[in-house]
Amino acid sequence: MPRLTALLVLVAACGAEQPAPNAEFKRFMAEVVAAHDFAGAVVVMRGDAVVYEGAWGLANREEGVAFTPDTPIDGGSLAKTFTAAGIWQLHAEGRLSVDAPVATYVPEFPHRQTTVRHLLSHSAGLPDLDDPTGLTNLDIVVALDSMPRFEPGSRFSYCNECYDALALVTERVIGQHWSEWLAERFFAPNGLDAAFLRPARLADWSGTRTRSYRATPDSV
Repeated sequence: MPRLTALLVLVAACGAEQPAPNAEFKRFMAEVVAAHDFAGAVVVMRGDAVVYEGAWGLANREEGVAFTPDTPIDGGSLAKTFTAAGIWQLHAEGRLSVDAPVATYVPEFPHRQTTVRHLLSHSAGLPDLDDPTGLTNLDIVVALDSMPRFEPGSRFSYCNECYDALALVTERVIGQHWSEWLAERFFAPNGLDAAFLRPARLADWSGTRTRSYRATPDSV
């Protein structure tokens, strides 16, 4: 089944001199591509230095656009990592408490016993929305008015809606749009000049863009 993704390979520096990726590594990648119909980019780093980069497959199947190492890729749930890091930083700064009810910061949130920690740990039991496309974070929070699927904190269940709610918590605490704040707090200080959150820069993006695909047993 086709997979559109990015593979980051980190090579630990065990000595001053290490060989660059060799034919064995290239054979390994050829096997990955063949076995999984992999499409994406690979970077191998030694410390801060890039020692190998390559790309395989198509970024846009309809238009036949090939992947390159510079092709921007939808990071998907990588945004959860930055969102969680931001929440914990706000907690460390005393601007919020992860053990406070979510409704402390977002009064519209319907589940009064659910804490920020429950959202972070995917243990809030929030119902899944059938199609949140086009909804704002506040729209999603208001739509979560049915009873939790299980008692908050009692078990784990991966939840996209938890992180939509966390983005709204962040905005209410900092008084700034979530995407702008993440860019200022994480992207800019770390030189992530090409990183951005949709749709902030897509309208102005002039380079090749990937298409997202869903794999099924019979097709993409």
